[in-house]
Amino acid sequence: MTFLLSLGSMFPINARLLKASGVFFGALFTAQSAASEPFAYVVHENETITIVDVASHQVVGNVKLAAGSRVINIAASPDGKSIWVSDGRLLGRVSIVDTGTRKVVRDMDISIDAGMPGAIAMAPDGENIYVADWESGSVVAFDRVGNRRQAVQISDEKRGPCGIAVTPDSKFVYATDCFSDAVVVINAATSEIATRIVVGQHTDALAVAPDGAHVYVLVGTPRSLTAIKTADHRTAAIIAIPDGTLSGIAIPADGKQALVTDGDASLKVIDLVTKTATARVGLGKEPIGIAILPDQKFAYVANSRSDNISVVDLDKKAVVATIPVPKGPRQIAISGKSPN
Repeated sequence: MTFLLSLGSMFPINARLLKASGVFFGALFTAQSAASEPFAYVVHENETITIVDVASHQVVGNVKLAAGSRVINIAASPDGKSIWVSDGRLLGRVSIVDTGTRKVVRDMDISIDAGMPGAIAMAPDGENIYVADWESGSVVAFDRVGNRRQAVQISDEKRGPCGIAVTPDSKFVYATDCFSDAVVVINAATSEIATRIVVGQHTDALAVAPDGAHVYVLVGTPRSLTAIKTADHRTAAIIAIPDGTLSGIAIPADGKQALVTDGDASLKVIDLVTKTATARVGLGKEPIGIAILPDQKFAYVANSRSDNISVVDLDKKAVVATIPVPKGPRQIAISGKSPN
């Protein structure tokens, strides 16, 4: 399963400014919800992470971060024991949350100077976590417990990256240099840039296909979904997407379609075989983050201006439930670790 891990919530293709979010004091866990799994963790642009039981599509609790936090993105560890969040305030903080205790267990600085962390991507082998530092234009690597390893600067302008994704074998990291026309490929073993791939202006979110054969990148100009072949890091296809503002992407486990959130309050379903848009699902206002549930039957979409999560039935291509959440939901991560 592939999730969106992007700074598009902070600097989407149409350069929307972030909006202030409120504070939510969620419900306590019930005995039933505490025993079920997995859970969806939803970040808002404040100090709250909302927890949703995906079995019941109900909010069951929250995690409180440090006062003044401005969370940009979230990712779950492969073993389900922790989630990582990036704090976009000038403190330049990345935090690790234990999913069992629902407590922050470590805060790390993104750089020795004031940084601005955004997108987060977990290596599937669990050994490295990659975080975008907007201030330095770098991709920063941490180990599984939060020790800072390497920083690779990908932008000459020291701005970006907007999106990060890691191949299933954990050997390559793809990052969008969002104010240029390129996707940067980093060799994870050497922490060196392997190549830069020109794809179009305003690159943003990206996702790796489950089989690792292609990386799919949202491009603002021209509005498209660009497929890059990972074997040779070359463009394999350009799929035009009409209307709206592209912001998030996820790819189901079968790898046959891409789900793209669009600023026109919709989810676009793109057939990756025929390379055409095959369906449009109406959502709330300004949908951003999207995550596919482990059963592959549903997707969650964060509607940032409607203050809710759309539950999309992937077979019916329709919204079957709406989950009210605190103000300004932006990104979602799924973890199989049950809080207790």
